[in-house]
Amino acid sequence: MVGKEIANRIGWAGHVAWDIYLFYEPHAGWNKIPPKPIYWMHQLTDSWADGEHYRTGDDLVNALSVSMKRLL
Repeated sequence: MVGKEIANRIGWAGHVAWDIYLFYEPHAGWNKIPPKPIYWMHQLTDSWADGEHYRTGDDLVNALSVSMKRLL
């Protein structure tokens, strides 16, 4: 399951990642294990989800814009 593998890559072992936005290096290879994202954010309110990467509303829009600009 991709959600479990992504959760493992961002430090959420034992959980499933969803409502998450991932940014990767250009040409990042997806093989049996997904690559670790260079930027990511989520909209999960679960206590185990990393609060540092939590974004909603205008904060989410701004963080997505900044992350995309960093990749250009």
